[in-house]
Amino acid sequence: MADFFPTPTVITIRDRKIEIKPIPVKNLSKVAKLVSPIISEIGSGSVSLSTIIENADNIIELSSLVCNIDKEWVGELDASELLQIIMPVVEVNIDFFVHKMAPELEKVAQRISQIGQTS
Repeated sequence: MADFFPTPTVITIRDRKIEIKPIPVKNLSKVAKLVSPIISEIGSGSVSLSTIIENADNIIELSSLVCNIDKEWVGELDASELLQIIMPVVEVNIDFFVHKMAPELEKVAQRISQIGQTS
């Protein structure tokens, strides 16, 4: 039964307990858009500091959405604190990121490539 209802991961940052759960269905579309620029790094299991810097707004919004915490509070964290949030978010939701989203993005890229070749 625990496989169907996984225990949330709880982390503490700045004396605040943050509960990290699987992405709710209502947020799947939004999360997919936020994650698409960094999906390849998520799939490899490592998100670099340069990726965080280049995609900070998306990562802040993703963290806020998945953890149900205020976006402004997340934006005030330093990079190491943000990593403490984002890595468990990825771990808890790796099935969604790697097994569901990455193949779909690959299919879209292939379709775009085929369209480009025919035009």
